[in-house]
Amino acid sequence: MEGLLITKRLALIVSLLKRRSFPSADDILDYLYQSDFELSERTLKRDFGKIRNELGIFIEYDYSKRGYFINREKSIAGNAFEDLIELSNINDLIVENMKGFGVQPDYLQIESRTDLKGMENFKPLIKAIQMRWVITFDYFKYTTGESGEYIVRPYLLKEFERRWYLVGVRDDINERRIFGIDRISNLTQQFRSFARDETVLNQLYQDVVGVNLLSNELETIQLSFDKVLGRYVKSLPWHYSQLVKEEDQNRIVIEFQVYPSYELFNRIMKFGSKVKVLKPEWLAKKVKVELQESLDKYK
Repeated sequence: MEGLLITKRLALIVSLLKRRSFPSADDILDYLYQSDFELSERTLKRDFGKIRNELGIFIEYDYSKRGYFINREKSIAGNAFEDLIELSNINDLIVENMKGFGVQPDYLQIESRTDLKGMENFKPLIKAIQMRWVITFDYFKYTTGESGEYIVRPYLLKEFERRWYLVGVRDDINERRIFGIDRISNLTQQFRSFARDETVLNQLYQDVVGVNLLSNELETIQLSFDKVLGRYVKSLPWHYSQLVKEEDQNRIVIEFQVYPSYELFNRIMKFGSKVKVLKPEWLAKKVKVELQESLDKYK
């Protein structure tokens, strides 16, 4: 039980630092006190060490701002852990507030999770990435409807829209590939280490909406939304670099810098006439062709 309480306390610290700019030690201690955690500044600093060692998130002090912050340049997959921690806090909040109410479906509905296939691969994949071990597995391809064996150097696990993907390099052809972990079976660790090539990722997947690239060039994406949809996109950004470039009574124009992907293209298509691609021109043309082909099916 004590271990769970410490984990919750660490999660609260990370959550606060994500949402508030440069809180002081007193600010953090007050925040923890409101959640029934009373501790000293010395214990707080030990917690910073645990967060660094166990989660790979570096918390440092900025003397000019007189407060603490997450150093994302040093942190290992910091954003991913922060998001998982935030989700955990939301779940805890729901459970805490519903205690004793005898919750019925009429009062609370959560989308059913039917996509957990393959999660048994999560822990061994994380271990292989950390230890830089080559792995072997069978993989089912939707394009062919068949399974095949792959030998892969694993680099990254990435979540997108409730599905997890492995980013790795095929050992036989030395090329980057994406694998949905729900289609991986018979996973084995070869315990044969590989030299990690940092150019394989090079921050690439922090700047992708999704996983499957349409281009290897970082580009400025500019989209014009009708007013109502634009408000939703403002409240739930598509990417951390998102900015509002224009806004009037009829539309909201947003802009962000990413590597274009199939998932970004599909998300744009999903909103049909409510969104228009302004930049880049090739993406606007691709959307136009797709819309025309869709329209032709109804002739």
